Amino acid sequence: MGYGVVQGDKYYRGFANEYRIDVHDQQGNLRRSIRRAWTPPPVTEDDLAALHAASLTDRERGLAERFMKEAVPAKTHPAYTGFLVDPGDNLWVQNTRPEDGLRIENVWSVGPPSTWSVFDPNGEWLGDVTLPVGMRVTDIGSDYILGVWRNEDNVEDVRSYPIRK
Repeated sequence: MGYGVVQGDKYYRGFANEYRIDVHDQQGNLRRSIRRAWTPPPVTEDDLAALHAASLTDRERGLAERFMKEAVPAKTHPAYTGFLVDPGDNLWVQNTRPEDGLRIENVWSVGPPSTWSVFDPNGEWLGDVTLPVGMRVTDIGSDYILGVWRNEDNVEDVRSYPIRK
């Protein structure tokens, strides 16, 4: 799966089959690659069984079952599930948590906490940030993280958390 983000005069592009995100200038020239050591965890039979058994609506179940019959399952989990860039050009990469297995989920669903690796503009790793269960990040500012959160009762709430550097 490929991801891309435009921030200022840069374009960030990555494919989650490896932990690498390339940074390009406006002319398309590669300026740097941000990398992190990563060993791809294998997708197990339990992962596939859990994905198949996911609670879906009847319509979604039909589509998912048809897809599952026709699709060739991935052999490994992706390195990450997306990334954002904050106003200081720090790259925030949402890491995959293979211990949670594969899931077909609505982006609003209550899931496990998410862990984001943060890299400075030069590609140096600054550290990891773990966000609360059920939070979908919508914006990262210079001193806050903003997101939408839904609880087990599907009640929506906007939350902001300060960033302490």
